[in-house]
Amino acid sequence: MTPVIKDAVFNGRDNGLTLPVRRLVDGPYELTIGNLDRADPPSPYSAGGVPRSNAFNGNVFTLSTKGGMPEIKLSCKIGGFDPAKTPIIWRLQSFHVLGRYQKKGGTKENPNYYAKVVRLGDEWQGASNSAAFSIFPAAAPADHVGGGHALLSVAARPPGATNWLQDVVHVRIIGANPDEAAVRAHIRRALNKRDANLWHMLDAIFAWEAGFRHFNPSSSTKTKYKGVPFEWPTDPAQYPIAAFDFGVGLSQFTHPDDLTASIAWDWRDNMNAGINIFLDALGRSYKSGISWRVWALKGWKAYNGAASYADDRAASADGKLVSAGTVPAGFDVKGLVARIPLVKAPVAPPWPVITALVPEAAASVARADQATRDGVAAIVDAVTARVTNRETLVWLWPQLEKQMMAFDGHLKTTLFPGLDAPAVVALLETFEPAELAAALRLALMTALERITLPVEEAAGAITATISATASSADILSEWNQLSAFVRSNISDGFAGFQNIRGRLYTQFGAPGNPAKAIERVNAYYKQMVGAGLPKASFKSPVHPDLKIRLAKAATLLAAKGAQPALNTIKSVGGFNIRPNVNSPGQLSNHSFGWAVDIDPEINPNIKKTNLPLAIIAAFTGVDLYGAESVQLRTPAPYDTLLPAATILSRANAAFVAAFATAAGLKDGMGTAVTRLCGATLPGSKLTTAYALATAVPAKLAELGTLLEGAGATPAKAKAAARVLADSADLFRKAAKVSAPKIIGIEASVARFGFFNLAPEAAAGLAASDGGGLRWLGAAVATKDYMHFELFGADQPKLF
Repeated sequence: MTPVIKDAVFNGRDNGLTLPVRRLVDGPYELTIGNLDRADPPSPYSAGGVPRSNAFNGNVFTLSTKGGMPEIKLSCKIGGFDPAKTPIIWRLQSFHVLGRYQKKGGTKENPNYYAKVVRLGDEWQGASNSAAFSIFPAAAPADHVGGGHALLSVAARPPGATNWLQDVVHVRIIGANPDEAAVRAHIRRALNKRDANLWHMLDAIFAWEAGFRHFNPSSSTKTKYKGVPFEWPTDPAQYPIAAFDFGVGLSQFTHPDDLTASIAWDWRDNMNAGINIFLDALGRSYKSGISWRVWALKGWKAYNGAASYADDRAASADGKLVSAGTVPAGFDVKGLVARIPLVKAPVAPPWPVITALVPEAAASVARADQATRDGVAAIVDAVTARVTNRETLVWLWPQLEKQMMAFDGHLKTTLFPGLDAPAVVALLETFEPAELAAALRLALMTALERITLPVEEAAGAITATISATASSADILSEWNQLSAFVRSNISDGFAGFQNIRGRLYTQFGAPGNPAKAIERVNAYYKQMVGAGLPKASFKSPVHPDLKIRLAKAATLLAAKGAQPALNTIKSVGGFNIRPNVNSPGQLSNHSFGWAVDIDPEINPNIKKTNLPLAIIAAFTGVDLYGAESVQLRTPAPYDTLLPAATILSRANAAFVAAFATAAGLKDGMGTAVTRLCGATLPGSKLTTAYALATAVPAKLAELGTLLEGAGATPAKAKAAARVLADSADLFRKAAKVSAPKIIGIEASVARFGFFNLAPEAAAGLAASDGGGLRWLGAAVATKDYMHFELFGADQPKLF
């Protein structure tokens, strides 16, 4: 095999962090970082670039081998203000521009490789009421990890100052390798309740992939593979190990499009990402009656793709520890291969110093660098050439932002017409995510300023509505007055705020008074608490009133001996300030912490028209809008609701089983015939009926004749034949669905089900002696099987 390098140009390799403005003095006020090296990284680094030399300044900090960020102590020189009254805010921006080659296309003998740059940025913010303080003190470790080149900024705006004071220093964050014992211990800690055979399988992987190492002690810039030299932008020493094909870290995580700063820089998260890939491979490899050792071999091969890799792992000291015994009958395979959570870094709020220096869109364009000005102008030209209505622009913008933030020139990402202009592409390819997000906010404000404000024509008179419409500068100012918690939880960020702004202010009783509305909004959301269900570690924000209801449900289930039903829950979330999915003109109850979504991937939201109701009823005997749904619609005691929830749960299981295999479908068809026609088909006739129903196209006339011959009336035979043919068609569609869908379709519910929550949990949450919540799985229109919320009468006041 000889690899072929199709592209060796690393576009954006030297586009690093933008150096913030230093403003150390404003009249009598002063703020300077006094205890850290103020020098720039040595040449060839220049402002806005990427320092790749091993030499740096004196600000080099090393990640703890136990995981977490290093403690950074700061001592600021201040003058003219008291930080106890005017806090010093700080921001650390880390950035790692990783260049390697991505394998795409070609042949097995001659695979093609393309140069690719992955930009791994992260950010942390905080505040101090003292001039001397620590970032990431040992007593309060950071909840996510990043490294590389970093900028550490401090800022304050004393009363009376004309603008923000701000200082910044360059920092480098490097890694240190854990020892072998720590790596093995992490496997057991992350999978502490799982079979020891899984630990040995993973030990064998991590002993091989990078020799229990995560960081490279030397700088890295080239290698040879199959005799072909590969060169890339240099990484300094003690940066994450990265193979030429993006195999990163301990697990050699080779998925550049899914790479995060945490997976690259936190050896624990890197391992967890690799563990999840192996767990998926192991799950696909299981067969009833298999031995642990054969299962391991199949899992290793599915994980790597090579039988030789699996054989080598089996022959290793760790591989030999995997048992030769048979996996016990009834073993919880699903529990063994369940994924473990990865770190999801929170989105940092906008740094207020930047927006303070940008009072309005036009001025910010004038001050921006040329690349930003050209890119923003091209975006605005492209969008406003086709969108001339503000409401349409506000609705469309989040989709445009997602397109642009996900742009990849190699993959020919589809963009809105006109956004493929060279100036836009240059912006998308070279800006780091945080910079690009700021540029897109700027583009939105500029576009809003350009579009003529709306006027209404009524009874021959033109009524101006300009006075009721805020300028983009006003909206940006309002955005920055919202608390960081509110900003970080508005769906689609600043663009989403444009969409919900009026509805949010109206909801808080001040549609024409943004200042009052924002004061009420910030006060309300300050109350949010972690859901704490099914255990205290579940932190999704909810209103305290909803948390009380969730706790009542948990208490009831414990008293009923049904605690295991809660233990099956993998996720409880949904808090998001956004429009209602089913009624976009209103804000969702999730916006106010009045609702939770439980395991949304497997308990979908699905429209009535998308549910295969006739097939479900024929195969299971249950009408999803029938008596059980009616009963669960109104709170009643747990013992009253549980039978109805159990019937729905069993119907779900039977329906999924029928569409899991051809044999299941055939059995389901036999059950459906008995139910619809009052006749039972013997084995040979059922086989014939199955063949007629699954033919393409289905042989409806012959199928109807067969059913009549079995004793069905002509009308029942015709109706049953249609249901069987429809079920065969649904089976083919379901086979093409590879993952459950939060917004369900008929094929996804046939493949993965519609109600996979334990019936005891659903009954406990809805029961009058438990949570007393409204369950939208019992709704009269769209079913939302994941969703539990406070009834209208129980929803607290917003202000």
